[in-house]
Order: sequence, then structure tokens, then C-alpha cells
Amino acid sequence: MASVKFPRATTRTPVPDRNFDGLSSKLSSRHHTTSQKLSSDITSKTVVLADPQIGFRKNHNTNELFPFHDRGALDVALQITRQVKPDTVVINGDWLDMSEWSDKFTREPGFYFTTQPALFETHFWLQKLLRRMLPTARIVYIEGNHEVRLRNSMVNHLAALAGLVDVNQQPIGSLSTLLGLESLGIEYLGGYPNNYLDLGPIVVTHGHLVRGKPGDTVAAILQKIDKSHLVGHIHRPEMASKTVNLSGSDREIFAMSSGCLCRVDYFVPGHARGSVWQQGFVVLETSGNLVTPYQIPIRNGKAIFGGNAFSFAFDIGELNEAGHGNIF
Repeated sequence: MASVKFPRATTRTPVPDRNFDGLSSKLSSRHHTTSQKLSSDITSKTVVLADPQIGFRKNHNTNELFPFHDRGALDVALQITRQVKPDTVVINGDWLDMSEWSDKFTREPGFYFTTQPALFETHFWLQKLLRRMLPTARIVYIEGNHEVRLRNSMVNHLAALAGLVDVNQQPIGSLSTLLGLESLGIEYLGGYPNNYLDLGPIVVTHGHLVRGKPGDTVAAILQKIDKSHLVGHIHRPEMASKTVNLSGSDREIFAMSSGCLCRVDYFVPGHARGSVWQQGFVVLETSGNLVTPYQIPIRNGKAIFGGNAFSFAFDIGELNEAGHGNIF
């Protein structure tokens, strides 16, 4: 196979790590104010990362791969994740684009023979920059509509392959198997669109509902729920809330979308000019039946969180040096 090289990326100087002892700002002693932790519940932190859509267009003349995902946004999101030190990380769908397997649109020639490098790069981010920095965290990968493209394509065109398993009884066409998630200790929740992760006061799911105008999607979701929901899928941050009465007690709930980690310059298939895509991700704090969401926008490889500024510092050389045969 011909060698494939990624285009060089511009790097920026990283901001030094600083201690981060919680999401709630500590009040200065000069205010003479004290705070008290909830006595009966443990507070947990969860980071939710959605929609990088790792995939490529390939120039078959030069073998160059041009990514749909934004490595700068991914790098900044994982820098902040390292500072948060979450108990749980949710990979909330569409981490792979899988354009080569889509029946939704006519496949460009540049989509072909891009699945293998996309799998390798996804594994790179999951292993080196996520699992290794958070060795004890629970990591859950929720299948999205792009991941399900592989299964649907096999059912529609290669039905005999769809049910095959290897000698260890692992389905050979499963993304969990192809990404080696079991070896990384990452849980895979398949079954899109009915799959979700229940975190107590909030449900995290990739989502399938889309409305055209900003704010309309979460407003539509909010009409159908009696428990807070966090979704990805629509590639922009939104939030709406309401008060519900449950068992005679009023409770405020919300529907929220996280934003995306893919490119937002109209290079990703399906991103038409005029549609609103914005980068970002979400940190959740939960305790008992309480949940507080923190929306972190990312703009041009930069973000602010917890009193720190973060800049894209990823070196493409790390990816090429990881080495997967002759792919990189």
C-alpha cells in the first residue's frame, strides 16, 4: 500500500497545566463566606464529547488525507478533560464519520479507502490522549447515527457478513471490535437511536431529532421528557428548561445539546453554508437528583475554563509516529 501522509498542522504553544480542584470557584477568604458540601450525596463529574466525525477525503493522486475532524478542537477538549479529572467520560456518538459506508448520499471518490486510517486515528485519540490520561475513569462510547452506517451497510449489502463472529465470539463487523474498545476498558452502547446512558438526574444520548432554527431542537426535545437530557447530533450548543411536577414536587429540568468537535468550515459532508455548526463540549456535575451543566465553547483552537486559557498544542508528528503499518 502506498504511504499516506497527513498535511502538516500549525501548532501553538500549550498553556501550562494548573491545579484544578473543582468546577465551583472557591470564594476568597476576604468575603468571609463559607460553603458546605451536601452531606448525603457524592458529587460526580462527567465530561461529554460528541461529534468529531473522524474521517477523511483522500487525494488519490498524492495519497494525502484531509480530515473532517478538527484536531485542534479535540486537543483542547482533552486538555480540559485532563484538568477536570472526571469520574466518567461519555463519547457521545459520531466519533467516526464513516462516509465511505453511507447510503444517504452519493459517495465521492475521495471517501473511498478512508475507513482504515479513520479507525486508526480514533483509536489513537481514545488510547493515547484519553485512556492513558484517565486510567481509572469510566469511559462509555454511545453509538451515533454515523457509527451505525457500518452496520446498516452490511445488512443492506453484505448480509452474510453482518452476523459473523471471530473465534472469540466477537462480531467482526462491530466498531467495538475494530476499535479494540474492550482492550481499552471502554464500554460500547449500541442500538442507536434507542441507546442512552442514565447518570441519575440526567440522560445522555446522541439524539436523532433535528430542527432547523437555533433553539428549536432542544425545545422540541423538552416537550417529550420529564428528566433532563443532553444530546449531540445537531452540532451546535442549545439549552432550554422547564419545571415539572413529579410526585407532588416541582423540579426544574432541561434539554441541552453540546456542540461538535468536527470542522465547521463547510468541509464536512452535509455541512451546507448557512447551517449553524459550533464547536464545544459539556462538563456535568451531579449529586443525588441535582445536575449542573457547564457548556465549554471552542473557537479557533482555543477555550477558557476554570480560570485557565487553553490553546491547541497537538503535534501531527505524534500521530505519524504512532505508526499503523504503512497508513501514516
